[in-house]
Amino acid sequence: MTDRQTTLAGEAAYEGVGLHTGETCHIRFRPAAAGSGIVFVRTDLPGKPEIKVAPQNAVYDTAQGRRTILRAADAEVHTVEHLLAAVTGVGIDNLRIELDAREPGEPADGSAVPFVRLFRDTGMKELDAEREYFEIPHPVRLQHNGAELVALPHDGLRLSFTIQYDNPVIGTQHAVYDLVPGVFADEIAPARTFVLRRDVEMLREAGLIRGGTIDNAVVVNEDGVANEGGLRFPDEFVRHKILDLLGDLSLLGRPLKGHVMAWRSGHASHVEFVKTLAEAERRATGFDLPPRPDGKEHFW
Repeated sequence: MTDRQTTLAGEAAYEGVGLHTGETCHIRFRPAAAGSGIVFVRTDLPGKPEIKVAPQNAVYDTAQGRRTILRAADAEVHTVEHLLAAVTGVGIDNLRIELDAREPGEPADGSAVPFVRLFRDTGMKELDAEREYFEIPHPVRLQHNGAELVALPHDGLRLSFTIQYDNPVIGTQHAVYDLVPGVFADEIAPARTFVLRRDVEMLREAGLIRGGTIDNAVVVNEDGVANEGGLRFPDEFVRHKILDLLGDLSLLGRPLKGHVMAWRSGHASHVEFVKTLAEAERRATGFDLPPRPDGKEHFW
């Protein structure tokens, strides 16, 4: 991987339906200058507010569950994890993501492959600035609601994940990957989001997965998957969890160097871990966050 910052070589557009809201969203990806990071722009709101991908803007709202949210002042973007995993996975450092709804459109197959193809077709360019990494300063551990995450210093990005489900089709799965762009594109991006059949009605009654279909998610029964063609990988479930983890770790705002190990974790614990890592870096280096626009204290 290059040690120069990158952005897209040109503009690109995408249209899809939000997984939870069911709303159609038009996205325009625009190149951005070195040091600007990843910024969402809500073009449908007055003033077109911007929301930077950064720890202080990361939110998990229990009432709106099963998604990661970015929030700045009164503007929000929901379910950012799959898109951010693709942006990070292909190695983009700086990007403006303009969208006309609160939830980015989900790829039609429930994976990150369409985003990867779009970015590759558009091309990337190096910028005249060194890449700035978020480096794990020392071992960091979090236990949160039955999940556990550990981060260790490492020269590169390695993600390990273990899942345990009482569903016999999923069961216990473990995987570890060194996340370089080629590995992400071939081994992680194709892994689709999934849902247990027994949870579908409960989620819909809660106002979730309004845009979910048999085409954009793997539906898991007690004796197999409902999708024609079956699974793309025998361990597709844990691969998708690694995709989710990568997208959530992108909330650190810089490419990560470290080995992160996760056990039975999800978006709530990932957001908590991002804030824990940011605090660990602040304490170790003296790096501090800019003041919040609402004048309140940061999470820590």
